[in-house]
Amino acid sequence: MPTPYDNDQVSYEGVDWEKVPNKYKKRPMPMTTEEMDEWQIPWLSRDYCVDKYVEYRKCMLKTVYNDMCMHDKHVYHQCQFLEIHRRKAIKDLREELGR
Repeated sequence: MPTPYDNDQVSYEGVDWEKVPNKYKKRPMPMTTEEMDEWQIPWLSRDYCVDKYVEYRKCMLKTVYNDMCMHDKHVYHQCQFLEIHRRKAIKDLREELGR
């Protein structure tokens, strides 16, 4: 099952990958689809921060007092924040390249 970020309609034909910074290149997913299914990860959380989400869920499962997991929650939210800014930068880069 594809993730929400798999888009076959996007064409990267003609992109000079030597000019594109590494942080904007496609990265491998930190978990496989089978692992995400095993953890019952919600569809909208299946992104590049899924490994941080799983660590947060593990903490939530092993502790009764959920305030013990605030650090893991912060790490997950920080990853989400950085991913949003990365996507915005990619969108701006694509507009600059005339896509």
